[in-house]
Amino acid sequence: MSFEIPEGIPSERVAAVLDAIYAAYSVEWLRIPPDGAVDLVTEHAIHASQLLLAALPGNHEVRGLASLLLYLHSRDAARLKDGVLVPLDEQDPRLWDHHLIRTAEAILRDGLSGDRPTTPGPYELQAVIQTAHALRSRNGHTPWNTIAQLYDALVQVTPSRGAAVARAAAIGHADSPGTGLSVLDQLIAQDPALATFQPYHATRAALLRLSGAPEELYQVALARAIDLCTHPPSRRYLTCMQRVSE
Repeated sequence: MSFEIPEGIPSERVAAVLDAIYAAYSVEWLRIPPDGAVDLVTEHAIHASQLLLAALPGNHEVRGLASLLLYLHSRDAARLKDGVLVPLDEQDPRLWDHHLIRTAEAILRDGLSGDRPTTPGPYELQAVIQTAHALRSRNGHTPWNTIAQLYDALVQVTPSRGAAVARAAAIGHADSPGTGLSVLDQLIAQDPALATFQPYHATRAALLRLSGAPEELYQVALARAIDLCTHPPSRRYLTCMQRVSE
């Protein structure tokens, strides 16, 4: 399988193409693929994003996706340990691919410089968020206040559940776990369907643990996150957290 970018892509089709490329890169989170399939598909997705960037260098969202995928891929070697997920804030930055990070930064920087007729879109904002996370490899600290502010902007342009829950997590780190939990409470009051959204419960469990909340509250949230988890490495991580607390 390979991707080819046709000439003269209609502007109204670009967003759909970007979404398709991002979905292809995220294949390992959507299903359990055959051995070797993840690397093949993700590499093709990155290649497609670079081809699209070459075809549409002035499109800021194209530039944002091309940068975002490189940032995500730069952490491939640090993402799993013995088949268990390692969350981003627990990863060893020394294992990140710093050449890919510098390339991602350069792509993003070129798009952010100069006059801009439009405000940043969702892919560009996600790439900027990853830039902020990458700073930990330089100074050992994650700028959570900046990340929380960027998520404020992201939920304005893409009011998705994933972005909203990630914003609550960032606020929990930037302000306090209790504040992040309050944001989660507000979200589920507005959208009861979050009761079946796995990242909501995983984030709630993490913030409860950080806040020093009663153990039973943490265990309930963690058990729900495990029940809803379909990604084996993530499930193993959550199960390990369950055992640690017992």
